[in-house]
Amino acid sequence: MLGAILKYIGRRVDERYPEFIGAVGYVTSYTKRPTDQSEHVAVTWFKPVTYRSGTSVRGSHFSLDRFEVLSSAAKAAAPP
Repeated sequence: MLGAILKYIGRRVDERYPEFIGAVGYVTSYTKRPTDQSEHVAVTWFKPVTYRSGTSVRGSHFSLDRFEVLSSAAKAAAPP
């Protein structure tokens, strides 16, 4: 999962972070919570995302279910 390229798609209902929809970045950290087995990632964005009050962010932490996986790290590292 580390290095995988993700696109933020958000949630279908009650999305709290619409500013991030369509943002693309790569995974820098992956964890699975032992209590509920939910997957979470830290992402570094290729282009900073302007968030709410005009603050630009280069990295974020979200649950993996908010993303579409565009490219896995294994595919990106595989020889042609």
